[in-house]
Amino acid sequence: PLNGLASFGHDAAAKVEELSSPEPGDLIILQSRPNEPTSGGSTKIGNLRIDVHHAAIEQGLLPPLTGFQPVWVVAFPLFMRANDANIGHTGRSGLCSSHHPFTAPLRKTEEELSKFLTDPLNVTGDHFDLVINGVEVGGGSRRIHDARMQELRWLLEELRVSLFAQELRTPQP
Repeated sequence: PLNGLASFGHDAAAKVEELSSPEPGDLIILQSRPNEPTSGGSTKIGNLRIDVHHAAIEQGLLPPLTGFQPVWVVAFPLFMRANDANIGHTGRSGLCSSHHPFTAPLRKTEEELSKFLTDPLNVTGDHFDLVINGVEVGGGSRRIHDARMQELRWLLEELRVSLFAQELRTPQP
């Protein structure tokens, strides 16, 4: 029986059965979460998918992956909504850095910079992740080298760190 589908609506179980035509022994796993592009990160169902895939390989149901499959993940948001998982680097604004609070925006055009104040969740960061064969192995970002930009970021995130911004104002060798 299909249970626990209340968040999908009253007729969800019937709709899932209609669309998937499950047979005895089939396992159907569903998850719902907010439709927010900036609520990224790993999910329980994503971790389960990886575990099921590894178990299927161990049982000989799927062939092991072969080859080298790297992926650069780029152009993701500079900010995301704060939640319980990212406590410690959030402020009362409800925003936090998706990478870290020193990451620069990808483009410093007037249009992109105006989004800082009007639509911060749609500002793109100049950061990346490197994923090889489905495993994140590294990442990086271009740092902010402008004190005014850094102060604007901290204002949005309500981080009270002014010493670093002062350091950015001093001439560098």
